[in-house]
Amino acid sequence: MFEALCEMRGLEALWLKWRGIKSLDSLPNLQQLQSLHIGSSAQLESITPLTRLKQLRWLELENIKRIHDISPIGDCAQLLGLAIDGSMWTTQKVNSLSPLHKLEGLRYLSIINLRAADGSLKPLFGLHNLQRLHVAKWWASSEVQELKRNNPQLEI
Repeated sequence: MFEALCEMRGLEALWLKWRGIKSLDSLPNLQQLQSLHIGSSAQLESITPLTRLKQLRWLELENIKRIHDISPIGDCAQLLGLAIDGSMWTTQKVNSLSPLHKLEGLRYLSIINLRAADGSLKPLFGLHNLQRLHVAKWWASSEVQELKRNNPQLEI
């Protein structure tokens, strides 16, 4: 089913949830894709193919628990909106948020029920276009306040 969707070359938005997707290798066929949601795809093994979606502006990844290295997302510099969330029952664990520092145009970021192994929001301090941020209460309040100082228009 997923591979068949990836043959729809003019597709601009795709919402996938509760799929047994292991690979996104056929996803780059969707060169017009602007918005992508992948939810509860716990078998997904790599997000590297996302880097070849040059029109992608909005990316939501939810409960992709095998993915801990989010560095490919750092190569999606055109993103305006990004969500990397855990589920209601499962915390999404990533190595670090440091790859996100390259997303200078990012306006929306959601990291609900996400924990970074390094425990820091510091990689986000240089994102000066953020307008909306959704975070869990466990992040250091001093770091959340620093984000707010760097982005006076930021709604948390």
